[in-house]
Amino acid sequence: MRNQVALHVRVKLTDVSMLRSRQYVRSRQYEDEDSDEQEERILALLGIIGTVLNLLVVIVVYIYTTI
Repeated sequence: MRNQVALHVRVKLTDVSMLRSRQYVRSRQYEDEDSDEQEERILALLGIIGTVLNLLVVIVVYIYTTI
């Protein structure tokens, strides 16, 4: 029973189908990883934008308090 489960998991992770044009289609696991990478890129970009905006606020407050 344990070997059947391990084999099923191993086959499921390497699920790849082949098209007539000999191009490989990645399994759903890899598509999910691509969407995760895109989400991480968006979050990183938002983090950078937030950092720049915080820096601008600090500069404006510093200038305002010195006047």
